[in-house]
Amino acid sequence: MLQQLQQLQLFLLPVLLFVILYFLGRIKPIGDMYAFLFRLIDKVLASVDTWLSPFQPDKKQSSKYAGLRAIILIIALILAVVALTAEAQNTLQALTALWGDESAGAMVLPNFFYRSSTAWLFISVCSLFGGCWLEETLQAVPDEAKIFNIGKENTSFRRFISFSFFLSLFATACFYALRPFFLDNPHSNITHLLQVLTFISLGLLVPLTGVIAVFILGLGLHAVLSVLLTLVSMAVSLGADVCKEIAMHFTKEETTKQLQTSEAAATSVAEISPAQQIHSIPSPASNNGDEKKPSGQKTSRSGGSPALLKGGKIGLALVAEAKALEVLALGNGGLPSQFAPAGRVKLTSSLL
Repeated sequence: MLQQLQQLQLFLLPVLLFVILYFLGRIKPIGDMYAFLFRLIDKVLASVDTWLSPFQPDKKQSSKYAGLRAIILIIALILAVVALTAEAQNTLQALTALWGDESAGAMVLPNFFYRSSTAWLFISVCSLFGGCWLEETLQAVPDEAKIFNIGKENTSFRRFISFSFFLSLFATACFYALRPFFLDNPHSNITHLLQVLTFISLGLLVPLTGVIAVFILGLGLHAVLSVLLTLVSMAVSLGADVCKEIAMHFTKEETTKQLQTSEAAATSVAEISPAQQIHSIPSPASNNGDEKKPSGQKTSRSGGSPALLKGGKIGLALVAEAKALEVLALGNGGLPSQFAPAGRVKLTSSLL
């Protein structure tokens, strides 16, 4: 019973702490502090996400085998590492024959790999050259999943891959043909001949494997780092979105008030009739001052009533708030300079 309570305590303590911190955040100063901290974290994560943008998945990519090349490169990386490691162990074993000192071939690898290093070498070399031959000579691998992107005009590399692949086939055939002859008579001439052929073919395959293994190691490491950084980029992007959402949650009331204020202002602007907007435009003639009539009388200013003055103030406020486009639309798109200028009052015959 006590153990169950302890296990329950491990679960309840984080939940209780989360609830306490959340309700503390409902207090406005503490909530603003939470929002500030999470905005800072969001800025940092957004910068990291921008730095990791080259490793983000391409949304426009229409690939039939998405991610297949990364998988193949990782497999090729494992085979190249196994081949080089197995050959390093075989080289250490051969140092005894070269120097005549048994201590020169000391075991440096785990026991399971030390005893079967030659077998690992056969498997990895044949798999490497077999995969390269399949994609370069038979063209049986999709272009987006190839290890080596080589043009069709480059035939020398294809000859190199074909020679290495058939040499690995010859070494494997000699190795498997050696088994029955060795079991029948370990000291027969055919047994010795097959042993010599197997070692010679392996000796030729080792440097040929090293030629492509260096490049495959680079490609494989790049694929592994790309996968890891892609996962990190996804986690960072998710963390930035979560921090932004938390910051908005603790400032939701202020945001809601601002939205309500803006909606109320938009509603009050929409309630003003177009006629009031038209009457609120100051007449071009009013900017020219009082002009004398030929008879000595002065023209009276328009808009002397309080209602028109109030409409003029509303119209000027609307123009200041970028409502000029609506006014121009009501005026058939004409600018004030395009309206007919106010001319002088012409005398008629009745006045004369």
